[in-house]
Amino acid sequence: MNKEPILLILGPSGAGKTTLGDYLAEHHCMLHVNFDQPGDGVDIEHLRKEWNAFLDDRNPQFLADEIRRRIRAGGWKGASITCPSGIVPSSDPNAPPWFLPRKYPREMKGIGLHCVVVYGTREECLAAFLSRDRNQNETYWNDNNSWWYTASSANDFGEYMLQAFNNGHRRELREMFEEIQRRLEEPRMSK
Repeated sequence: MNKEPILLILGPSGAGKTTLGDYLAEHHCMLHVNFDQPGDGVDIEHLRKEWNAFLDDRNPQFLADEIRRRIRAGGWKGASITCPSGIVPSSDPNAPPWFLPRKYPREMKGIGLHCVVVYGTREECLAAFLSRDRNQNETYWNDNNSWWYTASSANDFGEYMLQAFNNGHRRELREMFEEIQRRLEEPRMSK
């Protein structure tokens, strides 16, 4: 992987964003910043200014700089940032403001933020979500994830897509990591 890669992990609920981030922390010495489930190891208030600049002002530099500072201070090899399911890459000009314009993930690459969209079909992600979070129901999932299947399309995030399932079964995390690693190494090999 590139030196100190920062992976911005997007995807619908149940796709395995947090699970992937936890795996990267445990097995690949990568800091996991989890915005998907505040209170789960990350105090979002300590990153509120940087997160707002990233999301509202479309300025990812402050977030990248702070994450790099934390990587170095902790001796990490990189970081993953797990995003809430409501943050969706989209080319729809009428999409809500928390949607990332199609060009934004490409712009982030220039400062070392690499977008990864962990993805599965509606049925796969819903089933995984319901098996994990028994306190919620399908209506809750639909309310928080419908944009992934209505306002966005594979054209919006196809080049960043990382399939989380294979024939209805969750892929091995090691295999997903290897695919991410290959993607990050491709630009260096072509130089």
